[in-house]
Amino acid sequence: MRAVFARDSAFMHGLDMVANAAVLTLLTVACSLPLVTIGAALTASYETAWSIREGKGYLLRTYMSAFRRNFPIATALWAVLAATGLALAALWLFANDTVATVAKIMLTLLWIIAMVWAWPLAARFENSVIATLRNALLFGGTSPITTLVVLVIPGIVIGLTAASIQWLPQGLYLLLVLGLGMTVQLQVPLFDHVLQPYVDKANA
Repeated sequence: MRAVFARDSAFMHGLDMVANAAVLTLLTVACSLPLVTIGAALTASYETAWSIREGKGYLLRTYMSAFRRNFPIATALWAVLAATGLALAALWLFANDTVATVAKIMLTLLWIIAMVWAWPLAARFENSVIATLRNALLFGGTSPITTLVVLVIPGIVIGLTAASIQWLPQGLYLLLVLGLGMTVQLQVPLFDHVLQPYVDKANA
């Protein structure tokens, strides 16, 4: 029994992950409420999850520091992605011919890739908006398995949330509190596998 509650046991690591997920979710949601700050909130969430993974710093302090530091670039990234996302939504609503459908599918895939990779890249590297978006498409396109798995994780959370609404409403609160933070923590090792060689090179 004592081994179960040891600081480095799998059980305690699991408890830490759950607690961190709850705090990350609440911080990210709270910092996203003005809407224009969504990019900075997401970037701070990924940077904090990386720090947790590496055993550095305190969660709240790390998050707020990352939020302030990344605010300019992350807000500009969010402005570009939000504007292009709205343009894509309008395209899906009003352009219905065959050629437009092919273009819509391709542009939507590119937008999803950029949306998936932009925040971890902004959290890990200092780059311009254009360079970050270019690298997001580059990493997303050359690492399709990672991109797919990274997308599956929030897909599972969304699916569980929908199922909870239908069959187990009591579990909905838990999913809402843990979902975003747990998603980010599960995604970070996948991003880290791809990005770490470039981080090492940048720090060399």
